[in-house]
Amino acid sequence: MCVLSTANLKKHVEDLYSRVKQKTIEDGVYQNLSIFWGKGVPSGNDGRFCYSDGQKYYYGISERGECNIQKTTKNLEEISYLAISSSIKRMSGVFELNNRIEGQDFRRLWFGKTIEYWKTIGNEYSEMAENEQQVILSVAPFND
Repeated sequence: MCVLSTANLKKHVEDLYSRVKQKTIEDGVYQNLSIFWGKGVPSGNDGRFCYSDGQKYYYGISERGECNIQKTTKNLEEISYLAISSSIKRMSGVFELNNRIEGQDFRRLWFGKTIEYWKTIGNEYSEMAENEQQVILSVAPFND
């Protein structure tokens, strides 16, 4: 299994993310991909980061000046999902907030829109999102 360089990983992820742009623009929620491509976030700022050392991919979060590696993998689909996930969830959340249905668990619309956005990127990614949602719902089912 070939591990991409950080520059090639960035290009791969940005190409995937570009697939969701038109749909999110139509929904009025488009936001640029929000991740730093390197070993941490510059100037001690908070945020998400992703990089490759040529052997593995790394995904982490910097909070209060501390960089924490959250995930290490050799799987390109997995690291791509992690790099994009926060942005997809944020846009889906904005869509839900703008279209909230009174009396309905807000996660129904939010989760549904999340899956819709992932499907524009690829079915393998929407399946990862569905699995993640099922874990959440097994602990905290819809309440409406």
